[in-house]
Amino acid sequence: MRTTHYLVMTIVVGVTTAVVAWSQYRSWLTALVGLAVAGLAAAVLRRWLRRQPHPRWDQFRDFLRPQAHSAQTVLDRSETTLRQHGLASDAEIREHGGEAAVLALAPIVRPSLAHRSDVKVEEVALELCTVGKRKVWSSIEQVVLYFAGPRRGKTGYLNCRVVDYPGSVVTTSTRIDVFTATHRARAARGRVQVFNAGGFPGVDEVAVTFNPLTGCEEAETATQRAEDMIPESTGEEERWQSLARGALSSLMHAAALDGRDMDTVQRWVAAPGEHQDEVIRILRRSTSGGVMEDARQFFECNDKTRSSITTSVMPALRWLQSKTARLAAGLDGAQARPLDSASLLTSVSTLYVLGRRAGHTYPLMSALTGYVARAAREQAAGMPSGRCDPPLGLLLDEAGDLRPPLPDWTRDMGGSGITIAACFQSYAQMVGAWGKEGAAIILNNAGPIMLGGGTKDPDDLAVWRDLAGDRDDRTTTTDAQGKVTAAAMRSVPVLPASQLASQARMEVVLFHGEMRPALGRTTPLWERDPSVASPPPPSVEEVESPVVEVPRVWRRSSPPRSRRVPVEEVVADV
Repeated sequence: MRTTHYLVMTIVVGVTTAVVAWSQYRSWLTALVGLAVAGLAAAVLRRWLRRQPHPRWDQFRDFLRPQAHSAQTVLDRSETTLRQHGLASDAEIREHGGEAAVLALAPIVRPSLAHRSDVKVEEVALELCTVGKRKVWSSIEQVVLYFAGPRRGKTGYLNCRVVDYPGSVVTTSTRIDVFTATHRARAARGRVQVFNAGGFPGVDEVAVTFNPLTGCEEAETATQRAEDMIPESTGEEERWQSLARGALSSLMHAAALDGRDMDTVQRWVAAPGEHQDEVIRILRRSTSGGVMEDARQFFECNDKTRSSITTSVMPALRWLQSKTARLAAGLDGAQARPLDSASLLTSVSTLYVLGRRAGHTYPLMSALTGYVARAAREQAAGMPSGRCDPPLGLLLDEAGDLRPPLPDWTRDMGGSGITIAACFQSYAQMVGAWGKEGAAIILNNAGPIMLGGGTKDPDDLAVWRDLAGDRDDRTTTTDAQGKVTAAAMRSVPVLPASQLASQARMEVVLFHGEMRPALGRTTPLWERDPSVASPPPPSVEEVESPVVEVPRVWRRSSPPRSRRVPVEEVVADV
């Protein structure tokens, strides 16, 4: 029985009680009961009128008639959507994103905490944003996606998640901001390691090296490493990418078997005809038969095909042109300080993976991130609960540039105790990295999705507008005297494109699983706790604009002076 029928029964009982009370006692109870009955009747009438702009008695009779459960559920949700203008109510937020909701999952996502009664919400969940005065949370087993334009608060949000995460963290960035803001707080909880492919200053004491050939003595590992360094694509490009992954995996396997380095792999790729016999001879030692076929397919195809495969492999090796990336990979005589993956996966520690766009370091960064992620997945498989506990957090800044295999990772990482929180500049960036199908898989596998400001592309805005859905908007027609002559309902977007495009910094639209969209605000680390981190400094890749002397406009009370202004202002004025 639904709410409508409870109201009808309450009215009947109320009227009966009022009659009996007045006839027997003639007390104030009669007035109170009558008041309650009148209020309930008004609520029923109001609810009916919201559905029917032009009421008739037969419609009211149908309204009181019992409905099937599914039909009544749809009607109730429609009424709630109309009442809330298509946005989530406070009750929905509390039910699906409140502290109690995520704490109820604690025995599942953190089996080691099942016996504790004082579990804190930060131990089992990630804070998403604040809606009104209520914080919204996401269980650590869910994938969190954050879309926002440049300088819109993604890094500030990610800093908070790095500091608060209850287990080990692997975080990637093309700037040193994340490390600068969070490394002291993380060092107080455990070991800090930095893979510094970008050559940023001030991290030498905790810097570690990673050789992409690590573990490639096994053909399966070499195949996985090649998949990390040459991500999947779509259409005709994927055909060449697939052939390139096969060629690169066989060459990395051969180099590892013979104790070579990545420079050797690059020479083999650049001149395959000269090194075919050498590579085939080395691969005869392999216990895997499939790798030999991949190598022969590369070496024995026609020149045009082989040239296309080589062209597809070379971007994955372009980081070898960067001096800092070579040192991070242990080349050029760099002191080998291998990553301590054991402590990373068994204790609360932190790995910062830093690179630069200009250094083409993404394939190297992706190789290391994939190495850690797969090691964590294997460790989880050996645990009694099938989960890493404490969990591992993969907190990825600019994930669209890094291009890890997110379509695969988002399928089951959460069930293995591995949290993924990925930041993107736009939906178009995600499509460009993984194609339309890959982007659809990531979105469907994700839990909460946050959309910040900075989106201006009409196609991007249409995606989020459609995801927010439509709502019913009541319109009325009046005559010259202002009297309502007609009323109708029309369907309008819950969040128009103009509103999505004009969000302020730190403001987000939250799409959270089972509830309707909500408008919230994220809190950056420097605003939440100034003692932990100050506002992020400018990127080390930013260069000061040149300045020129521009005379000031003369005023009556002051002689002419000059001021220094950026040259961009001069160009704009011209």
